[in-house]
Amino acid sequence: MSAEFIIKNHALIECRENEESEILTIPDEVEKIMPRAFINCLCKEIVIPPDVKILEGYAFMECPRLERVTIPATVKTMKNGVFHGCRFLKEITILEGIKEISSRMFENCYNLEIVHLPESLKVINTSAFQHCLSLKEITIPENVSSIGSNAFLVCDSLKKVHFPKSLAFMGADVFGGCHALKRVEMPEHIGFIGKGAFGQDNVLYFPQPEGEMAVRLEYQWCEQRDEHLLLQFINTQDLHYREKIFSLLKTYSYKISVALFMAEYHPEQAIYLAYVKRNIKRIVENLIKESDIDRIEKVLTFGYVTKKNIDGLIDFAINHQKHEAYLTLLNYKNEVTGYTKKSFRL
Repeated sequence: MSAEFIIKNHALIECRENEESEILTIPDEVEKIMPRAFINCLCKEIVIPPDVKILEGYAFMECPRLERVTIPATVKTMKNGVFHGCRFLKEITILEGIKEISSRMFENCYNLEIVHLPESLKVINTSAFQHCLSLKEITIPENVSSIGSNAFLVCDSLKKVHFPKSLAFMGADVFGGCHALKRVEMPEHIGFIGKGAFGQDNVLYFPQPEGEMAVRLEYQWCEQRDEHLLLQFINTQDLHYREKIFSLLKTYSYKISVALFMAEYHPEQAIYLAYVKRNIKRIVENLIKESDIDRIEKVLTFGYVTKKNIDGLIDFAINHQKHEAYLTLLNYKNEVTGYTKKSFRL
């Protein structure tokens, strides 16, 4: 036998290898693999038995010869960095039943080329595949709703990413430094995109939506706290809980977008219309600065831009050299109060 296993109460504490091996099979009695149990293990392939339910943090980190591993569906918990630094790991298969990939799970697996993810997967956490330098293509399964910040940071061979329609949330810098990723086609109902999610080398393509859209925030930063709040807002259908989350949001650009979306598609929820009404001047000014004509036109349909504040908003557009916004507001004024010409100087 090329390895000695230290096992206590069905937990594998340490694997001591006497020599290099091709395949290492973990004993059937093991239900949990403890932190760093296989650090510097010299095998090329590890067989995880179906009785294993928990992979503790960094359980297989820095196995210098490990090339292949299959994670059985019986594994219910995978802590952070399970395969961190397995620099010769080439292929990973995760079987159906697993719902979440933990933070830093495959970080610094420089030679990882083939990744098989299950349809049961729902969440890919922070830095899960960071610095997987050989990964060229990844298919995100259809039920995934969230990809955490830095999940594929500096995967600089990555050329193709297939996104599911279910994707609702993407954190900051998810594909930052992926220089080979030149074009990305996003699902039409993507909700929130964190700052620098695609770096500066990529072209985003959003298909034209046919139905109700979620709030889209492109290249806008929010604090980590607000990212979690926004994800909860998307995933809950409890209207009272949504109102609580909305009240906790601090990042202004996110709060505006959520309020406008809810005011448009759920006008029966008075809290969002009230917020838009109270902040109408600031909201429109923000949209003018962003040259977001579509959303300016939507806001105007609420009727909160009045004779009292329309001239100030027109002046704001003129002062910021936003000609299209100026014309939109001027046309609205003409419809509501009668035409009064204001010159626009470039």
